[in-house]
Amino acid sequence: MMAKLLVDPHTKRVVYAAQDGVTPERIMIIDGARQYLFSPATCEHAIYSGPLPAGFNPQKCWDFWYRGNRIEPISAQASPQLLAERA
Repeated sequence: MMAKLLVDPHTKRVVYAAQDGVTPERIMIIDGARQYLFSPATCEHAIYSGPLPAGFNPQKCWDFWYRGNRIEPISAQASPQLLAERA
């Protein structure tokens, strides 16, 4: 399966995944008490052609990092320091 990914250049978190290649003009993500606003112009673009991880979909993609041509879940057990470095 092939997906076009929009990735936050600072945290490497996946902002949006489009399997049809069409991306929205704006993406708002609410994470806890924080809101993030992205556009395709503010994101890194990547084409991912591997199998998508379990639980990965456009509504849950913020819970994944894109690193080295891999999509990895952000583990709830990741250290707070690691999460702070990514945020």
